[in-house]
Amino acid sequence: MTFSLEQCIMFSSKVGDYIEKYLQAGANKVLIVDGTRQIGKSYMLDKNCSRIT
Repeated sequence: MTFSLEQCIMFSSKVGDYIEKYLQAGANKVLIVDGTRQIGKSYMLDKNCSRIT
C-alpha cells in the first residue's frame, strides 16, 4: 500500500493537532505514543512540544 504526499501531510496534521490539544489541555495523564519503527513518533512530539513551550 502506498500513500500520496497529500495523505501523509493530512495524517501528520491530524496527529500534530491531537498532540497539541492534549498538551494545551494540561491533562495529568501520560501520553503514550505507540507505533512501528521509524515512522516519526519522536519527530511529531519534538515538533509539537517546541511550538507550545
